[in-house]
Amino acid sequence: MLFRIFLIIFTVILAFFLNVKAQESTNSSIALEPRIVGGVPQKIKDRRFQVAVVVPDFICGGTILNMKWILTAVQCILDATYDKTYVRAGSNNWNYGGVVKWARRIIPHPDYFQKTRDSDIALILLRDPLPESNYISGIALADHLPAEGTRLKMSGYGTIYQGADRAPYLLSVYVNMLSKLTCEDHYRGTGYVITDTMFCAKGPNGGKAFCYGDIGGPLTYNGRLLGVISWSIGCVGDTYPNVFTSVPMFKGWIDDMMRKYS
Repeated sequence: MLFRIFLIIFTVILAFFLNVKAQESTNSSIALEPRIVGGVPQKIKDRRFQVAVVVPDFICGGTILNMKWILTAVQCILDATYDKTYVRAGSNNWNYGGVVKWARRIIPHPDYFQKTRDSDIALILLRDPLPESNYISGIALADHLPAEGTRLKMSGYGTIYQGADRAPYLLSVYVNMLSKLTCEDHYRGTGYVITDTMFCAKGPNGGKAFCYGDIGGPLTYNGRLLGVISWSIGCVGDTYPNVFTSVPMFKGWIDDMMRKYS
């Protein structure tokens, strides 16, 4: 009888312990497999403004501006409807854990041009606010672009190379700021245009790039959001730099939309 009671107590304690460990894994542990091309595992508690934007059939990245507003790329939400779009915050995984909140309103920039991806920036207003925590927090916006060669950081849940299966865990990588002239030189003759709403960054030795599933995610500098991951040719980063939407360029629009619809 005593043995049976002991066994029941032991089973309950063990189940509780495993549940706690599983929750810790969801929030803070990292699998040792790469995601973003050339990146390293990234704990969400150190990148807690990062979210996955989930629409039917695909995912993108996004950034928490405050507990009700998410910044992403227009191309992520072009065909999305608010009732089928949600974000997952506070998790190292895009497909489980953390907190899920559904969209209430989707606001693409009115000047977005699909052919060039000019003005590739959009806002998502959430139906309910996210709970701020050690794993979920907003980020301030940068006021200006830094000088060429400045070290920047991007992150996402996308594939590790072109054609690969999407891996669920968050990854980050450092890249260096390029001048507009340097970026234009890289893309010369490709037919692609680097517009005034864009800027570029590239790994110092190549092999540092975002890939499918990372679009819309954050590029940061000095603790502020500098860019929105937008486009590149392929997912390698050796020849063609990563292209981002300039957040400082759209600060006024972002502030206006948040005031208008909050």
